[in-house]
Amino acid sequence: MKINSQPQQTLETPRANADDLNQSAQKRDKTYKLRKKQMRCRKRLQRNQQQMEERLSAAKDMMNSFVGTVCEAPHHLVDNEFIRHGYRIGYDNSVGAIFRSMFHLHNEFVNVWSHFCGSMFFIGLMLYTLFYLSSMRSGIEIIQNDFDQHRHHELPHYFQKQLIDLQSEIDYINDSSQPETIFQKMILRIEGLSQLFIQELQNAQHFITEEEHIIEEKIHYWKEQVTHYPQVLREKINVVQAMMQEQLDLESEEHFHNNISYSRLNYLHSAMENFQSKMIDFQHSVMGRIDQMKWLDLHETSKPIEDVDQYLNYVSRWPLFANMASAAICMGFSAIFHLFFVYSQDACSWLARLDYAGITILIFGSAMPVTNYLFAYIRIIFMCILSGMSSLVFIVSMVPWFSHPSLKALRGTVFGVYAQAKYINQYLHFSDPTYMLQGKANVYIFGGFFYLIGAILYSTRFPERCKPGQFDICGQSHQLFHFCVMIGASIHYYENLQVFYQRQQFFCPIK
Repeated sequence: MKINSQPQQTLETPRANADDLNQSAQKRDKTYKLRKKQMRCRKRLQRNQQQMEERLSAAKDMMNSFVGTVCEAPHHLVDNEFIRHGYRIGYDNSVGAIFRSMFHLHNEFVNVWSHFCGSMFFIGLMLYTLFYLSSMRSGIEIIQNDFDQHRHHELPHYFQKQLIDLQSEIDYINDSSQPETIFQKMILRIEGLSQLFIQELQNAQHFITEEEHIIEEKIHYWKEQVTHYPQVLREKINVVQAMMQEQLDLESEEHFHNNISYSRLNYLHSAMENFQSKMIDFQHSVMGRIDQMKWLDLHETSKPIEDVDQYLNYVSRWPLFANMASAAICMGFSAIFHLFFVYSQDACSWLARLDYAGITILIFGSAMPVTNYLFAYIRIIFMCILSGMSSLVFIVSMVPWFSHPSLKALRGTVFGVYAQAKYINQYLHFSDPTYMLQGKANVYIFGGFFYLIGAILYSTRFPERCKPGQFDICGQSHQLFHFCVMIGASIHYYENLQVFYQRQQFFCPIK
């Protein structure tokens, strides 16, 4: 028995050890799951506690913050002693409570929302300009992209195809229910073909090779291309203009863009004619180099039109973007100031300077389009003058003492004079009949008139000074100033847009 019992004990021992290991692993697994569950419970309790604390804090803020009278408000919240009620009191150091006050009724409610909506309006105009504002240059982009996809075709074959497509659009116009859309499509095609003709036909390497036995034939062929295609395009332009006169109203102010498109076709017609005359001298120059066997210098020959964009008078949209961005920034800074200046006295002082700096940015930006479009070739001079004035006013507006309530009249005077001074150079040239902006001064003066009226209301604190306490929530001078700024900025943007289109019809007379 002793001999048989020893092997049995040996077999049972490993089995018992395995059972112990399994039980130990199960215990560890249960312990791990229990601890994990406890940790989740602790985190849930912490989150609930944090939420309760936040709600309690918000409730305390709501209990401590209220809309009160001028007697209850700290002195840094009182900018106008004629406003007697509607002050946000007890909002110190609480961004959440201040933000929620955006939807409460108080004496800054109209100020906040007027310029917040104004800022959104000009941001919307920027997006519209980016995606929808028609630029004459979009025509060449369409044609150039199509040309790049068909470079394997011979140049004359591609030109002929585009002219046939243009004729198809001309034939289709009589049966179209939307002739203005077809006209705009044709004008964009004419724009693209004008630049493509100039760009490719003046490239001698497209036509001239060193094969001397066919050089005369090549030169003759080149001259034919230069004569034929621009001439055909000019004839198509005449046809399109005649159809526009028959089917569209070119005189009414309501159809300003039709008139601009018609004038643009006149410009392109003249540009094609001038290009053909320039090419005669250019071809003689190329022939002279060939006669002197200067083949290696052929690619270095100066083309008659080096800058095709400038020759076709394409106008950049960036001054319009600067105008809209400056308006959006100014009104955005203003909305931020009127909403958050109750945070603390230091925040009030700093945000007030930011608000005044925004006014400087608006005045600078609104002058960008008229300065760039009116003085197309000497704009750098006037931009330097404008930048110097703007920098000076910007620096002054950021000085702490400039935001003191007692200097409200001085601030109104500074901004009013600055807003008008930026147009002095323009006023001096508006009467010059050689400038395409003759007669436009009244519109800019009209827009500046709203800025000036707003500055006067802001400085004199009218009408609340006549009836203190009657205009606390709505109708006070600062609110009227905001609306005057919005109207003036909108008028200037509209007129800058007209100038943007008109500049494409005329060169700057100084050139």
